[in-house]
Amino acid sequence: MLDSAPVLGMTDTVVLASEGDAVAIVIKTGTATRKTLKLALAQLERVDAQICGVVLNDVDIIPISV
Repeated sequence: MLDSAPVLGMTDTVVLASEGDAVAIVIKTGTATRKTLKLALAQLERVDAQICGVVLNDVDIIPISV
């Protein structure tokens, strides 16, 4: 498993993604926009990166009373 910098603006990240078996995309809640996510996905698709899933982090979970 490798951890890398954000896809946008970092050539190394795209190169690593193309060489790996699979890529999990990590998205920070409230920071990533739909536009930037589409750009990142397009860069990964151009190098045939195998996207296996998405992780949504920094989610504010409000406890629900039962």
